[in-house]
Amino acid sequence: MRYAVKVAYDGRRFHGSQIQPGLRTVEGDFLAAAEKIGIVADRTTFSRASRTDAGVSALSNVFVFESDFRKDAIVPALNSRLRDIWIRGITPVAGDFNPRWAARRKYRYYLPYGRDLSVEKTKIAAGLFCGKHDFSGYTKDNSKNSIIEIEDIMVTEGSLSISFSGKGECKELLRFLQIDISAQYFLWNMVRWIVGVIRAAGLDKIEEQAIRNSLDGALLPPTVKLARPDLLVLTEIEYGDDFHMEPFEIGTENIFPESDAGLFKPMFYALLGV
Repeated sequence: MRYAVKVAYDGRRFHGSQIQPGLRTVEGDFLAAAEKIGIVADRTTFSRASRTDAGVSALSNVFVFESDFRKDAIVPALNSRLRDIWIRGITPVAGDFNPRWAARRKYRYYLPYGRDLSVEKTKIAAGLFCGKHDFSGYTKDNSKNSIIEIEDIMVTEGSLSISFSGKGECKELLRFLQIDISAQYFLWNMVRWIVGVIRAAGLDKIEEQAIRNSLDGALLPPTVKLARPDLLVLTEIEYGDDFHMEPFEIGTENIFPESDAGLFKPMFYALLGV
């Protein structure tokens, strides 16, 4: 039987999702555990929906593999063996199901900011990305089609507070922008460069026309810096109305919301610089 599982992980603990010799990766840990338990016997049946860079976390990547294991035993068995990785759902899929052929991918970035950044200008800059553009200047990977349609991008304001033990007092620690972006697929480092442009716009380090030029394939100016990876989360991968993942309650607070802002624990740590 062929299965798809929904996978969450704390990307700060790994050198990316894809297997690399001598390095700890999400796929490496997942396959090692699955093989030891006997869930996966042939690695050639394994595939994933999205590759994430070192430091990038996920709430909902999708892994696919073939297994003779009982369906109801797969998720508990994997979660008992995995560390910093959580299996959140499972569903049987057809033999020709390819997880890379997703209808939509959604990412979220938590961008801390201070008084020198204009939130209004970041929102104006973000709006320029909606629609179909040439993102060849937003990646070093020239092997894929760079004409991509951004279906939606939204910037919302949030704040992070911490409770001091013993006194029950809360103090605002920092403010952040929650940047949500969705498209059918993204190029390597594309989301982080988009966030870099949005941040630069808020700091008056890039003009609107320069952003428009970059969306026609022009190179980004040196004032734009690539956003750090540990504040980026792959939040959802969608395949269509007929695809339903059976949820699995794993009973851990590590990957579930910690506040109304929807932060989960690794993002708290990253924002705090822990």
